[in-house]
Amino acid sequence: MKMNFRQAIQIGNNVYNILMLPCVISVTKEYWNEDIILRYNLFGDVISKKYSWGDSIYAYKDDWICEDYDGNWHLLTPSEYKALSEMK
Repeated sequence: MKMNFRQAIQIGNNVYNILMLPCVISVTKEYWNEDIILRYNLFGDVISKKYSWGDSIYAYKDDWICEDYDGNWHLLTPSEYKALSEMK
């Protein structure tokens, strides 16, 4: 699969920008050991290798949320995004 996205947004520290994406439902602050982690809840039709269609889909800092030219949203790990970006 070659990368062919209208837009690709990497999740960083700006919660507001990610929440404005139409595929994002909410964000939850979680505590893992002594770290605070933000978990973004995405709509179930987001395409991802980690999740099946209709599952609760979660994204985290450094993941990529990408929109293709048909208006579908994709969730990619950093390694998946890197592999796609290196394909010619």
